[in-house]
Amino acid sequence: MNIQKITTYVSALLGILGLIFLALIISKGDDAIEMDAMQGSYGSVSSIILLANLFSEFGLTSTIVADRDFCIEKASTIHVILAILATL
Repeated sequence: MNIQKITTYVSALLGILGLIFLALIISKGDDAIEMDAMQGSYGSVSSIILLANLFSEFGLTSTIVADRDFCIEKASTIHVILAILATL
């Protein structure tokens, strides 16, 4: 399986997860989310934040993999690893 198919499948999976989380938040309603946040419960919003972090990591990783020859030529491997760790 080549990298393009893997990227397509992971993108589709993250898109479906995003739609599911969006539907859950819309069905809950903004008043209920605001009341939960006032009480210190961020459970309904934290899933969207987690998904946004996954999108960022996937984007960074796929960019580095796609341009790995350029990254290795222009920067040492430790710089690439530090760039990945900095986004975590």
